[in-house]
Amino acid sequence: MFHRKRSYKKRGPFKMMKLKKQTVYTVAAVWLWLFAATILLSFFTDAKMLSPLREELYNSLGWAMYPLPPLLVSISLLFFKIKSEIAKPNVPIGFLVMLVGFAGVSQAGSFGEFTWRILANAIASEGAVLAFLGAIIIGFIITFNASLLLKQSEKYLKKNRRLESGAVNQN
Repeated sequence: MFHRKRSYKKRGPFKMMKLKKQTVYTVAAVWLWLFAATILLSFFTDAKMLSPLREELYNSLGWAMYPLPPLLVSISLLFFKIKSEIAKPNVPIGFLVMLVGFAGVSQAGSFGEFTWRILANAIASEGAVLAFLGAIIIGFIITFNASLLLKQSEKYLKKNRRLESGAVNQN
């Protein structure tokens, strides 16, 4: 009779730790906050460790590096279970689309220059301007969930029309 050899699973270094999913999300959110704080701190100090970060961000993103900390914070809010309008996915997605649009149209940093060059070569400079302006408008609509605003303004306009027509009929 043959005896089976006992097999052992190889465990990775982190297999022993069984973390809850929300714990992992919280750790990721805290890291994003730390990155945002580090970037923000690099704007205001000339520390030896932070000035290369600021210089690299400026070379890569130009002025678009300044909205990066709020973008990272808004992304981190997705990982927390917060029931708020600012913690919904549309906020960082729309903010990122707007930031790419502004960086591209102003050719901010090497990223903005690269996106501008790609679009300008594909659809000419005028088309690139229109595409980036479209991205800015679309990002604004996504960020503020403007479809709801449009519905609310439509209700308001209908209400005002009814009031105006009622006032005209009474005269």
